[in-house]
Amino acid sequence: MQSRRRYLRTGMWLVFLLAPMMGWAQEEAPATDPGDTAWLLTSAAFVLLMTPGLALFYGGMCAARTSSGRSCTALS
Repeated sequence: MQSRRRYLRTGMWLVFLLAPMMGWAQEEAPATDPGDTAWLLTSAAFVLLMTPGLALFYGGMCAARTSSGRSCTALS
């Protein structure tokens, strides 16, 4: 009896969670804004430039004999 209630409760939660998504799937996709795309590409470029800079920063904070290992750790 309890397992049947548990399945019923789980089924009800699935219906409540998935029912709104069925309506969303029928809407049209929003238009892509060129400004948003440009900002996304600019941000990605900044992150790609930041990673080696962070490795050089970490390498400068440690001893000279361990700087290459520290830089490799920051890049991985």
